[in-house]
Amino acid sequence: KNSWIIVLLAPILIELSSKLLIVWISFSADSINSGLIYGTISMVEGLCKKIEAEFGYKFKRVLTGGYGSLVENHIDKDFVKDPTLIFEGLYQIYLKNEGNL
Repeated sequence: KNSWIIVLLAPILIELSSKLLIVWISFSADSINSGLIYGTISMVEGLCKKIEAEFGYKFKRVLTGGYGSLVENHIDKDFVKDPTLIFEGLYQIYLKNEGNL
């Protein structure tokens, strides 16, 4: 017979804790934040390295979006922060579709 345990988690604010090792030991919102943010940082860095290895050269790495500021001090220094890049690109698409570019 299968038994299921359902855990309901309260909404949490995504923020970075400076206590990485202590956070991983506890079971709390800090643990969720730590895993989410440090896991994402590792994933992005690893993916960039694999892509660059496959192409044989380095790309310009850009952090964009609202959560870029959470990771900018903890991710490889090869990244440049541009929080409005997506909006600038969407604006260029708009201008092109309107015939003004």
